[in-house]
Amino acid sequence: MNEDKLEIPKENEGPDVSNDANIGEDAAAGESPIASDEHSMPPMQRLEGKIIRLLSDDEIGDRHQRFVIELAGGRTVLVAHNIDVAPRVEGLFIGGHIVVYGELASNDLGGVMHWTHADPENDIPGGWIEFKNNRYA
Repeated sequence: MNEDKLEIPKENEGPDVSNDANIGEDAAAGESPIASDEHSMPPMQRLEGKIIRLLSDDEIGDRHQRFVIELAGGRTVLVAHNIDVAPRVEGLFIGGHIVVYGELASNDLGGVMHWTHADPENDIPGGWIEFKNNRYA
């Protein structure tokens, strides 16, 4: 994801953020620490919350549909869903309830949820997104 080229649509409500690639107040409650070994993968986690911001797609490299969710405790997480591997989540709206399962890469502001799709190589377990009774993987 290219942090320098992010465009934030003005018409959507949500928190005012200057760097959407690092969005969030905290990571998910009960998060596991991220291993420092650069070959270790972040832990797969299930998060549930409401959509608070819709962002433009990241078009650099693999395309990613991006949106921000707020968890029950008020924490926020950026979801980066690879739409070159999985179908786009249709009909997202501010306030919509969503469940995501993927890799949570933590940072000072919360984290980024990615790998929300099946593994194209079938080497590791994949993630998914559930929205309006549909599962996208």
